[in-house]
Amino acid sequence: PRVRKFVASAVNFIRTARLDTLDVMAVVKACGASRSYLEKRFRAETGRTILDAIHRRTMEDVKHLLLDTGKSVAVIAQETGFPSASGLCSMFRRLTGQSTSEFRATRQPR
Repeated sequence: PRVRKFVASAVNFIRTARLDTLDVMAVVKACGASRSYLEKRFRAETGRTILDAIHRRTMEDVKHLLLDTGKSVAVIAQETGFPSASGLCSMFRRLTGQSTSEFRATRQPR
């Protein structure tokens, strides 16, 4: 039960934290467990690493901003904690299989 509490706490923190402050160490600190213990338990219970979960959360926020705002990719990158627009675009393509512009274009109402 205590193990699940740590993982549940990590998942909740990832879901609710501000993206510009969200990294693995922030999750570890929020949960009060050692990094190695939390990473091991997190992977055992969720099937992914803490960093994978952070990336998925980030991409969900990026997708929302791409679809629901007219903000540029550079502004979205800055708001979601990426050091550059190219870094955001690279991760977006790797995780979704599309560029940010393709994603926007294929999901815009016609």
